Amino acid sequence: MNIQKIRPELKPEILRFDSGNSHLDRFLQSDLAFDDSIGKTYVLLSDSGDCVIGYYNIGMGSVEQIDGDLRRKIGGAVHINCFAVDKRFQDQVVSIDTEVGKIHISDLMLHDCMKRIMAIRKNCIGVAFITLNSTKEGEWLYKRNDFDYLEDDMDFAKEDEELECRQMYLALDLVDM
Repeated sequence: MNIQKIRPELKPEILRFDSGNSHLDRFLQSDLAFDDSIGKTYVLLSDSGDCVIGYYNIGMGSVEQIDGDLRRKIGGAVHINCFAVDKRFQDQVVSIDTEVGKIHISDLMLHDCMKRIMAIRKNCIGVAFITLNSTKEGEWLYKRNDFDYLEDDMDFAKEDEELECRQMYLALDLVDM
């Protein structure tokens, strides 16, 4: 898989990206995708490098526990700010595993994302969770990769564009990578 950190010279390929979700497309096509204060953006390129197949952006956050009016941090988190696959490659199966079943491009991208997160956890910053706000269309991907819906007494930040999304998380102490 040809996954690289986003670079300005990929702008022509980025402008042709269409996931079917205007919010996710606008993020990738804006300067925010290049803004290190938001997070780091990684793109999956075709073998020839002339097509952006998908992308993800990861940043930092935290998970809070809610107890009445009190909110207390219960752990740092790497937050998957954005995750999208171009419509032309959605539902594309790259292999079939006898235990897991069909493995899609999105599964491989998520696995790459999680490997980066585990390296960050091991070498740079202690974190307890991976968090994200999932669209309805993306929930199947995260559920099949051991993410769960955020519990009622837990919370993390949500943007206006994510109000329709489901908050999901993965406790890293439960992950074996």
